[in-house]
Amino acid sequence: PNLPSKQWFHPTIWFYLWTGLTKRVW
Repeated sequence: PNLPSKQWFHPTIWFYLWTGLTKRVW
């Protein structure tokens, strides 16, 4: 898609958020 790669390219924060949501660490 034409979405900005910079805005959607956040493997670190998304991985941390997804890990937190899945494991419910926070």
